[in-house]
Amino acid sequence: MAGRVPCTIDVLPDGVLGHILAGVGAQQAERGALLLLCSLRLESSEALPDPAPLTALTGLTRLVLEERASDEEGLRILAAATFPRLVAYTVSALVVQMPDGWRCAFQESQLDSDEEFLLIHMEKRGDAGQATACVSLMQTELNWTEEEADQEVLRSLLRTVLPPRATLGELELTRVAVLADHSFVGCAPLLAGMTRLALDGVYESTDGTDAALQSALNGLIQLTPRLHHLVFTGDPPRFHEEEEWAAEGGGGKCLSCGLPPAVTALRHLEALSVNFALLPSLPEGPYSASTCLAALGCAWTPGLSKCWPPCQPSHPSV
Repeated sequence: MAGRVPCTIDVLPDGVLGHILAGVGAQQAERGALLLLCSLRLESSEALPDPAPLTALTGLTRLVLEERASDEEGLRILAAATFPRLVAYTVSALVVQMPDGWRCAFQESQLDSDEEFLLIHMEKRGDAGQATACVSLMQTELNWTEEEADQEVLRSLLRTVLPPRATLGELELTRVAVLADHSFVGCAPLLAGMTRLALDGVYESTDGTDAALQSALNGLIQLTPRLHHLVFTGDPPRFHEEEEWAAEGGGGKCLSCGLPPAVTALRHLEALSVNFALLPSLPEGPYSASTCLAALGCAWTPGLSKCWPPCQPSHPSV
């Protein structure tokens, strides 16, 4: 934007960032250049101070909060609704705490990764009145007990990162290793209008069986009747272990029980991508009338070509 110069301050002494944030009061922001901030990134090797003073920066369009160490309470994240112009919001930490007090933690993945923290990213798309948001959750703990699920932690997380007057259009779960039937308690109103769902590295259920994974996925898909694009990527085999992986059934990770019934019942599905799975067949259903099934090349399904070395997940364009 004309007249606005980017500024970066690196390697602040301990405690200085806290003093800076404490000085961002509403009156000071109104009088100073801080009100002109449209993009802000706060990154720390230690726990970030309480970001509450940032609420004075109502002109922010992009906000990144990243800490490499978290205290017991977790990084206190601000509701996206606090910033009326926000179009991109990224949070990275070991533990995050939503405004209502519920916490969500990092979920260690069995997939190779050097990133040992959860990542939450939101992008707003479209014009006011028709805005949708794409939310990505990476290595985020969804394996709660039923009692914890009753607290509707995921609903709290999604509501926190969704901007005002925007509906959830896309949800991506990456390396969210374990799903449970109750992972999405209370999320139905938020997921009902969603058109794209991508599950990458979601390869296990609470008891480690394919039947339980199918049940958990079925419960999720039942909440998303308007899906146009669905991507499922299982746990890929290691190099030179493809035959053993297929023979062993993937250890309860690869949909060998088949597609969840809720998937075959989808009536608006346009593209289905299934990668690193052991589908026994492709059942009939409403989904097949309008769905492009060409993205099943990485699925070990009778009648379909086997694709090794494994190809990259095929994400439908939106």
